[in-house]
Amino acid sequence: MNQHRYLWDSSLMGNARVKRIGGFGESEFDYRPYVVLDQTLFHPVRPNQSDDRGEIAGLPVVAVRQSRGGELQHHLPIEPDFRIDTAVTMNVDPVRRCKLDSLRLSADLLAGLAESIFTNVKVIGIDYRPHRSRVEVSSRYCVPGWSDVETRLRQRLADALTSSVKVATRIPSASCEFCRVAIGGLPERTSHGTYPQSTNALTVKLLGGNAIGGRLHIRFDASSEHGSNSVECGEQS
Repeated sequence: MNQHRYLWDSSLMGNARVKRIGGFGESEFDYRPYVVLDQTLFHPVRPNQSDDRGEIAGLPVVAVRQSRGGELQHHLPIEPDFRIDTAVTMNVDPVRRCKLDSLRLSADLLAGLAESIFTNVKVIGIDYRPHRSRVEVSSRYCVPGWSDVETRLRQRLADALTSSVKVATRIPSASCEFCRVAIGGLPERTSHGTYPQSTNALTVKLLGGNAIGGRLHIRFDASSEHGSNSVECGEQS
């Protein structure tokens, strides 16, 4: 399995070696060629999270998928002219990474705030994808109405947007690695990536709430002034 360097290294540029080249019907995802590297800085797509874009050896990376066997496949628009064991340079798109980092941090911040404000509320789902970003909450009792949730979240957001971000040690599991992240004084949450060092440059917009079958979907958007100075998963700050 290739090294998932993106979990603990927030760099946008790095070097790797080509382990395998595939595609043309072999991939379970599509017919485009792909390369597998010995280590990667690119986040793969997940059911609730978008993948990185960028370049490998000057070729655009149009998708990053994880196979059922855990192999990360970097899909390219054309067949590469490099061969196995070639040293290549990775360049991650900084604008897209900044957006995805902002959504991930904002979602975990809102999830932590919701559970700390409403004692009977439990976060049961988070979607970090652009234009679909939301936090889904439920309760054993009556789910709070959106008006109440919005008012109380806005009251707490002002203070929360000056919080530091602390990432705990990486934790390996059978299928992947993850870490625990704590924003300000909120409880730690499970994470699969890198984060900014603080929420100072973060802007969070609450877009609305939808009550669906005893659950409340909190829709939001987020942006950041910059994508640098990220805390690396596994590093204390």
